[in-house]
Amino acid sequence: MNKTLMALTLAAVSIGAPAAAWEGRTAACFEKKYYDAQYTVRHELVKPQKQQYEHRNGRIELIVYPPVFREIRTQTFPAHYVMEPISCK
Repeated sequence: MNKTLMALTLAAVSIGAPAAAWEGRTAACFEKKYYDAQYTVRHELVKPQKQQYEHRNGRIELIVYPPVFREIRTQTFPAHYVMEPISCK
């Protein structure tokens, strides 16, 4: 009888213990924020601007061709997440 009573008491305490074990409070709240990668960009000249006379539509026309650039991107900082503090309401 004594062992059964002890076993029942132990079972009752172990069932209620997880609910009573947490008595903490919220210290801070955070939000996960995503930041894109950062790049530096520079342009390299491939073809300079040029002007050229061409025969078009039965006449001679001065055609202006714009310069051609190549964009070179270099990653300076990778994409990442930051945990930022927010107010806990």
